[in-house]
Amino acid sequence: MKIPLDVRKHSEGLKPFATIHLKIPNQKTICGTTIRGIIWPFVDTGSPLTIISETDSEKLGIEVSGTPEEIWLGGAQLDSYNLKRVVLKVVCEDKKTICDISIPEVGVIRPILSNENSILVSKSIPSIIGVNLLEYHRLALYFDAYNQISYLEKVQKKKK
Repeated sequence: MKIPLDVRKHSEGLKPFATIHLKIPNQKTICGTTIRGIIWPFVDTGSPLTIISETDSEKLGIEVSGTPEEIWLGGAQLDSYNLKRVVLKVVCEDKKTICDISIPEVGVIRPILSNENSILVSKSIPSIIGVNLLEYHRLALYFDAYNQISYLEKVQKKKK
Protein backbone atom coordinates (compact mmCIF):
# COMPACT_ATOMS: atom_id res chain seq x y z
CA MET A 1 0.00 0.00 0.00
CA LYS A 2 1.35 3.41 -1.02
CA ILE A 3 -0.08 6.78 -0.03
CA PRO A 4 1.03 9.50 -2.45
CA LEU A 5 2.18 12.82 -0.99
CA ASP A 6 2.54 16.25 -2.56
CA VAL A 7 5.97 17.88 -2.42
CA ARG A 8 5.52 21.60 -1.78
CA LYS A 9 7.63 24.49 -0.65
CA HIS A 10 6.91 25.53 2.91
CA SER A 11 9.00 27.63 5.26
CA GLU A 12 12.65 27.13 4.28
CA GLY A 13 12.30 24.25 1.86
CA LEU A 14 10.44 21.37 0.27
CA LYS A 15 8.21 19.24 2.47
CA PRO A 16 5.94 16.22 1.90
CA PHE A 17 2.22 16.99 2.41
CA ALA A 18 -0.67 14.54 2.64
CA THR A 19 -4.33 15.05 1.78
CA ILE A 20 -6.33 13.81 4.76
CA HIS A 21 -10.10 13.40 4.94
CA LEU A 22 -10.93 14.01 8.58
CA LYS A 23 -14.10 13.23 10.53
CA ILE A 24 -14.85 13.80 14.21
CA PRO A 25 -17.93 11.70 15.06
CA ASN A 26 -18.32 13.02 18.61
CA GLN A 27 -18.44 16.72 17.63
CA LYS A 28 -21.16 18.52 15.70
CA THR A 29 -21.23 21.74 13.70
CA ILE A 30 -23.66 24.54 14.53
CA CYS A 31 -26.08 22.93 12.04
CA GLY A 32 -25.90 19.62 13.93
CA THR A 33 -23.88 17.67 11.36
CA THR A 34 -20.70 15.73 12.17
CA ILE A 35 -17.49 17.75 11.76
CA ARG A 36 -15.69 16.65 8.62
CA GLY A 37 -13.31 18.21 6.13
CA ILE A 38 -9.97 18.01 4.37
CA ILE A 39 -6.64 19.04 5.85
CA TRP A 40 -3.18 19.08 4.27
CA PRO A 41 -0.64 18.17 6.99
CA PHE A 42 3.03 17.77 6.30
CA VAL A 43 4.85 14.59 7.28
CA ASP A 44 7.37 15.57 9.94
CA THR A 45 9.67 12.77 11.13
CA GLY A 46 11.07 15.21 13.70
CA SER A 47 7.71 15.52 15.43
CA PRO A 48 6.68 12.77 17.84
CA LEU A 49 3.02 13.88 17.66
CA THR A 50 0.32 14.16 15.02
CA ILE A 51 -1.44 17.49 15.41
CA ILE A 52 -4.23 19.51 13.86
CA SER A 53 -3.15 23.13 13.51
CA GLU A 54 -4.97 26.07 15.02
CA THR A 55 -5.89 27.28 11.52
CA ASP A 56 -7.32 23.90 10.39
CA SER A 57 -9.19 23.31 13.65
CA GLU A 58 -10.79 26.77 13.52
CA LYS A 59 -11.71 26.31 9.85
CA LEU A 60 -13.43 23.01 10.68
CA GLY A 61 -15.03 24.27 13.90
CA ILE A 62 -13.24 21.81 16.19
CA GLU A 63 -13.89 22.49 19.88
CA VAL A 64 -11.22 21.76 22.49
CA SER A 65 -11.61 21.20 26.20
CA GLY A 66 -9.79 19.73 29.15
CA THR A 67 -6.30 20.38 30.40
CA PRO A 68 -3.78 20.98 27.62
CA GLU A 69 -0.25 19.66 27.49
CA GLU A 70 2.41 22.30 26.82
CA ILE A 71 4.56 21.41 23.82
CA TRP A 72 7.34 23.15 21.88
CA LEU A 73 6.67 23.57 18.18
CA GLY A 74 8.19 25.97 15.67
CA GLY A 75 10.25 27.67 18.38
CA ALA A 76 7.26 28.47 20.58
CA GLN A 77 5.45 26.92 23.49
CA LEU A 78 1.88 25.93 22.58
CA ASP A 79 -1.05 24.20 24.23
CA SER A 80 -1.98 20.80 22.78
CA TYR A 81 -5.42 19.40 23.55
CA ASN A 82 -5.97 15.65 23.10
CA LEU A 83 -8.79 14.76 20.75
CA LYS A 84 -9.97 11.15 20.68
CA ARG A 85 -11.90 9.24 18.01
CA VAL A 86 -10.70 11.30 15.05
CA VAL A 87 -11.15 9.42 11.78
CA LEU A 88 -8.31 10.04 9.29
CA LYS A 89 -8.57 8.65 5.75
CA VAL A 90 -6.42 8.95 2.64
CA VAL A 91 -6.73 7.92 -0.99
CA CYS A 92 -4.08 5.36 -1.95
CA GLU A 93 -1.90 5.29 -5.06
CA ASP A 94 -4.48 3.48 -7.21
CA LYS A 95 -6.87 6.44 -6.62
CA LYS A 96 -9.65 3.96 -5.75
CA THR A 97 -8.67 2.51 -2.37
CA ILE A 98 -9.46 4.52 0.76
CA CYS A 99 -7.11 3.75 3.67
CA ASP A 100 -7.94 4.43 7.30
CA ILE A 101 -4.94 5.92 9.10
CA SER A 102 -6.75 6.89 12.30
CA ILE A 103 -4.89 6.84 15.61
CA PRO A 104 -6.24 6.82 19.18
CA GLU A 105 -5.40 10.50 19.85
CA VAL A 106 -4.57 13.58 17.84
CA GLY A 107 -3.37 16.87 19.33
CA VAL A 108 -5.14 20.14 18.54
CA ILE A 109 -2.89 23.15 19.11
CA ARG A 110 -3.80 26.54 20.47
CA PRO A 111 -1.56 29.43 21.49
CA ILE A 112 -0.81 30.15 25.12
CA LEU A 113 -2.63 33.47 25.40
CA SER A 114 -0.19 34.90 27.96
CA ASN A 115 2.75 34.22 25.60
CA GLU A 116 3.18 36.71 22.72
CA ASN A 117 5.55 34.42 20.77
CA SER A 118 3.07 31.54 21.08
CA ILE A 119 0.30 33.71 19.60
CA LEU A 120 2.52 34.80 16.68
CA VAL A 121 3.81 31.30 15.85
CA SER A 122 0.60 29.29 16.26
CA LYS A 123 -1.07 30.62 13.09
CA SER A 124 1.94 29.75 10.92
CA ILE A 125 2.21 26.09 11.93
CA PRO A 126 0.49 23.63 9.59
CA SER A 127 -1.12 20.39 10.69
CA ILE A 128 1.46 17.63 11.11
CA ILE A 129 1.62 13.88 10.66
CA GLY A 130 4.08 12.83 13.35
CA VAL A 131 6.06 9.72 14.13
CA ASN A 132 3.25 8.34 16.33
CA LEU A 133 1.00 7.87 13.27
CA LEU A 134 3.83 6.42 11.17
CA GLU A 135 4.71 3.94 13.89
CA TYR A 136 1.08 3.03 14.68
CA HIS A 137 0.38 2.12 11.03
CA ARG A 138 3.91 0.85 10.21
CA LEU A 139 4.42 3.47 7.51
CA ALA A 140 7.75 4.51 6.04
CA LEU A 141 8.36 7.85 4.35
CA TYR A 142 9.97 8.01 0.91
CA PHE A 143 11.08 11.55 0.02
CA ASP A 144 12.95 12.46 -3.17
CA ALA A 145 13.38 16.24 -3.11
CA TYR A 146 15.19 16.40 -6.45
CA ASN A 147 12.40 14.70 -8.44
CA GLN A 148 9.71 15.95 -6.04
CA ILE A 149 8.32 12.48 -5.41
CA SER A 150 7.10 11.40 -2.00
CA TYR A 151 4.86 8.75 -0.52
CA LEU A 152 4.12 6.76 2.61
CA GLU A 153 4.40 2.99 2.30
CA LYS A 154 3.30 0.16 4.58
CA VAL A 155 6.30 -1.84 5.81
CA GLN A 156 6.56 -5.32 7.23
CA LYS A 157 7.82 -6.00 10.71
CA LYS A 158 11.55 -6.69 10.70
CA LYS A 159 12.39 -10.34 11.29
CA LYS A 160 14.71 -11.05 14.20
